[in-house]
Amino acid sequence: MIVKSDNKAVKQELVKLKDIILEAGGWLYEGLQVCCEGDQVSLKVEEPVADIDYLIKLPEELLIPINAINLTIENDLFVVSPDETVLSPVQIKVAAHIIEVFNLLDRVKFHKDSNPWVLYKNKKELLEPFIKARSSYYDLQQRLDYFYDKPEAMSEEEFICWVFMKSHVLGYINEKGDFLSEVLMPFITFLNHDYRGTPYFYENNDDQQRFLCVKNQQPHLHESECFACYGIYDGLDSFVHHGYVDVDVPYVRSVPTYFEIEGHGEIVLHANVGKNYEGRLPETLQDLSAFMPRLEKLGEDTLSVSHLIIPSRFSPHALRRILRFIINTYIGANVSPEFVIEQTYKFEKHVVATNIDFYKGVLRELEQKTEGEDLIQPLKILTNVQLNKLYKYHFNPEFFKR
Repeated sequence: MIVKSDNKAVKQELVKLKDIILEAGGWLYEGLQVCCEGDQVSLKVEEPVADIDYLIKLPEELLIPINAINLTIENDLFVVSPDETVLSPVQIKVAAHIIEVFNLLDRVKFHKDSNPWVLYKNKKELLEPFIKARSSYYDLQQRLDYFYDKPEAMSEEEFICWVFMKSHVLGYINEKGDFLSEVLMPFITFLNHDYRGTPYFYENNDDQQRFLCVKNQQPHLHESECFACYGIYDGLDSFVHHGYVDVDVPYVRSVPTYFEIEGHGEIVLHANVGKNYEGRLPETLQDLSAFMPRLEKLGEDTLSVSHLIIPSRFSPHALRRILRFIINTYIGANVSPEFVIEQTYKFEKHVVATNIDFYKGVLRELEQKTEGEDLIQPLKILTNVQLNKLYKYHFNPEFFKR
């Protein structure tokens, strides 16, 4: 690994971190560059490298459970008070160097100045329409508790620590598939998000030692930066979770709605993040596994759907295939294939139209606001990003005839 930085102090911390990782059994691709430019850190490769090539391999022992870091803030700097009964001496050193890098980049101030839940707390009416576009799940509820000053809410400093950590962690899964904790990942944490970025995965070496790994993904042809995929986020999700609008991601997560199937009950559509289908999908739908929602029967005549992803032209039939699968799962045994196709078309048009109407309504509200243009403008950009993708949805009536 090559360390490049226009900040001498940051470079020293990154070099120390690199040495610790290598001494502790980690593996870093020799051509990988960790680059600090201004207040941003990224990972780059400026030489021939394939997407199948590894960038980083971290032994499990170098993953740091965030609850044992005990992060607080003093004088606008993060402070680590590690639990020595949980963390090893190496983990404590690694955590200290990572947090020091972020302190040198002034990350406390960055989150105070850019996190939407902090920025809009005194202008709640601007953000509230977007809150309606998502269902309540744990990560969102923590943000809402802070936003609305609920009795159980975190203080501002606790909230900054929490959102900072949430933007730099991975859920650690053991070999049995059990979730154990959220962990901080040395160097991998510096990979920025792109929907085409590398996934995180685990792999055993010949001695059956388990490693967290990432491979090279450089989705932007005009630059050398490597990216990870944090999850299936649309522009609103990236804004809610990370404080920026992802204009490039080619899909929109649907707002909550419901759809009545003639004579057979109701499908209730939520807008959750991170709740995917449980169980084995048919082979014909394996390519859509990342987008497939979780389904739950609620009584005899209601089916709950965790979310829907509306693609633009990059995958024109994905939504329709998922909707047909949902309807088939719900009532397929009791109706004709023709009825399923008919209801699929209606459900598809309902979902897209509902989302367009929602964002057009939000935009009308924003355009009527006259105060706080510096806060209104980013929300207009977000709304137009969502609308432009929805406008490009491609209805192909011939799909089921092929």
